[in-house]
Amino acid sequence: MIGREFSWRLLRAVAAQDEDSLAAALARLVGAELVYARGLPPDSTYLFKHALVQDAAYASLLRGRRRELHRATAEALASGHGGAAAAPEVLALHWTEAGDAERGVELWRRAGRSAVTRGAYVEAERHLRRGLEVLAALPDGELRDRVELGLSIPLGQALLAKSGADEDVAMQIYGRARVLCEKLGELRRLFPVLLGSFTQALSRLDLALSEQLCREIERGAERDRSLEIWAELARGHIHHERARGPEAQQALERVLTLYDEARHREDLMDPAALALTFVMWMVMMTGMMLPSAAPTVLLYGAMVRKHAERGARSGARACAGASACARARRRSTISSWTGFITIRRLVAVQRCPVVP
Repeated sequence: MIGREFSWRLLRAVAAQDEDSLAAALARLVGAELVYARGLPPDSTYLFKHALVQDAAYASLLRGRRRELHRATAEALASGHGGAAAAPEVLALHWTEAGDAERGVELWRRAGRSAVTRGAYVEAERHLRRGLEVLAALPDGELRDRVELGLSIPLGQALLAKSGADEDVAMQIYGRARVLCEKLGELRRLFPVLLGSFTQALSRLDLALSEQLCREIERGAERDRSLEIWAELARGHIHHERARGPEAQQALERVLTLYDEARHREDLMDPAALALTFVMWMVMMTGMMLPSAAPTVLLYGAMVRKHAERGARSGARACAGASACARARRRSTISSWTGFITIRRLVAVQRCPVVP
């Protein structure tokens, strides 16, 4: 119920027993060698000797009692009784098993989105698909449609970022998401759907569909200028595919000019990272010059801060790559292969979907 390893504080918050009764029950389990204890209450932790023992104890509970305990566990974890903040997927599991589909599906969405931003696409797919399963318990209506849309967009991105075998499934997901966006009048949320479809069309070299989707992206940006950066990114890709190098470079440099860390840091795809990756792709193939130095260096500063927030190791790796690129950028030109490898490494650290 509360995991194979658990703390006294968490068990005390979940169990409807006084401390003496709880201590006596735990002592019997420890004496029977079903559970191992470490430390003394209230700082003690416990570990089931074998996962099968835990499974047997769980199976012995009636369904109604299981739900009660799952709800109590979710509330205790949310209140901090488990020590460190509980992962959203852990809370999602408890709320789902407690029969609270609305809370469960929202937490599955958070868990999936978090996994996408970390580049853990298999994990993201698992969480988001579980969310869609739980969604079936919600009544039809606008709330259910909005929740489904919130699950579908990151799921499509996770599938596209994985192997090409999932591309057809991703397009089905994006197709459903588009229907929901139009039904709900969600222009801003339609954008990642169009971008995902655009990326998939490009990967298949379907230029006719790519250009059609690019025009839709441009029309959306005309209605909401904050989305212009994505239109420029799509435009740059189309120019490149049509062998219009200068126009492609101009569009991608415009992406760097429009980039705003505060605005774009929460996007599941980083538009500037994608633009720079594509610029380096063109550098490798054509040897053309990099964009102007200032936005490039500023971008890497933003990327370094973002990585530093995600952990010391990621931040250090990003800093090293950014510093190397900045030093190279101070020269008049940059080796195409060196630049390409540097950008690829930075994007790999960031774990964002790469185009092409």
